Amino acid sequence: MTMPAYETNTYPGLAWLLDGFASVPPALDRMVTSVCDDSRLVKPGSLFFARRGTRVDARRFASDAIASGAAAIVFEGESGPARIYRGTVVVSVPDIAGAIGRAASRYYGEPSRSLSVIAVTGTNGKTSVTHFTARSCGDRCALMGTLGTGRPGVVEVVTHTTPGAIEVHRRMADLRESGFDMLAMEASSHALNQRRLESVRIATAVFTNLSRDHLDYHQEMDAYARAKASLFETPGLANAVINADDSFGLDLIDSISSEVESVAVTLSDSPPPSTYANVVRGHITGEGQKLSMQVESPWGNGALSTGLIGRFNAYNLLAAIAVGCIHGHRFETVIERLDGAEPIAGRMQQLGGGPRPLVVVDYSHTPDALHNALASLSPICAGTLWCVFGCGGDRDRGKRSQMAEVAERFANRIIVTDDNPRSEDGDAIVADILAGFSELGAVHVERNRERAIHHAVAGARVTDIVLIAGKGHEAVQEHNGVRLPFSDVAVSRQALEALA
Repeated sequence: MTMPAYETNTYPGLAWLLDGFASVPPALDRMVTSVCDDSRLVKPGSLFFARRGTRVDARRFASDAIASGAAAIVFEGESGPARIYRGTVVVSVPDIAGAIGRAASRYYGEPSRSLSVIAVTGTNGKTSVTHFTARSCGDRCALMGTLGTGRPGVVEVVTHTTPGAIEVHRRMADLRESGFDMLAMEASSHALNQRRLESVRIATAVFTNLSRDHLDYHQEMDAYARAKASLFETPGLANAVINADDSFGLDLIDSISSEVESVAVTLSDSPPPSTYANVVRGHITGEGQKLSMQVESPWGNGALSTGLIGRFNAYNLLAAIAVGCIHGHRFETVIERLDGAEPIAGRMQQLGGGPRPLVVVDYSHTPDALHNALASLSPICAGTLWCVFGCGGDRDRGKRSQMAEVAERFANRIIVTDDNPRSEDGDAIVADILAGFSELGAVHVERNRERAIHHAVAGARVTDIVLIAGKGHEAVQEHNGVRLPFSDVAVSRQALEALA
């Protein structure tokens, strides 16, 4: 059997890469120099998967792949014998997503067998949980998600929360070669639906929460929920960590296989009604700008103090504690590693304060996330609570009015501005948002996001808090296909410096 390229510095054979999905006779076997599903990456000897995607149909570029020297092209369709077309092996498989994942895993030496993979899904909290988990599990735990791939604070930026299957396996192989033996990764609903984690061996699945998001893609909440739930049906899954204070989380606990060791995290005094789950419970002892809590778990009890804001972060921490302990780290060590935890970039990130108003930058771009952010800030705001937010274009229109309702419930002053309009008309997006307010007396519209942030910060008093919501860590703003540099954090700092 031909060995994987990553382990031997030799190239694998086509028949071995596609074994189980297509039959390639010895006469048509080829050495494969790379695996890709983007025709622009094809080079001599590449195995090109011409997959029909949600936006681009790669089958259109088969001729380009042949011209670039592809060794073979795989199409999706009924199984048929491999054949030669213009010097390139052409084969059809019924399950192209499965074939891509298996071939990528094999090409890169099955890297997930060398990593204990923790996959985190949920509407909100995925980024924070993966970062806290990497911290709780020590220096040999990497992370992969919205902010990039690497270790906390040192990441290689990516364009998707969960990259495509080939990229996932490639990055895991790089992490393995860099000496990591664990990986905490985000698993978005898009990725799960599109099977970007195909052939990834997942040891532990984590569920944070479920609320409205991505209905432009999934159409219905049931479909969105099913995508999340599919992670917990992964073959070979050993552990599950689930927020039992979320109603869908309870359903997951009750439906999960008895072969999976389940751990429920909760802030409730009453244990979850399930016979399958261990319980990690938190009792919040300090809120405001310093979240502290007592933690009870099957592995031990202890106290945790942080620089985080918000009850929702207590759930994120409890999940990270559970994962760390499940994977063999002493409870006391996990607590010590998480003690003093600070906000992740763009996640309730605090700027200013002291002699200037407190500005908080957060990625909250769903009604539930905005609710959590504002509900956390409202009790600690001695003055006026400002909220600057917008909604992304080409995304779920139904959540726009809901976000307005949330902002109106908590904030005293509201500025509606652009988020990422993308290809949509910005005025139409704003109109959808404004429709959700019961009255507009406290609402100001300023579509230029930089001016909106400056307006809020300049108008705020020392006792006020300004929430800049929606973009968080993002470093660009997209208008009509053009991505221009823009950072809420950088603009907020400029606005605060202008007060001096």
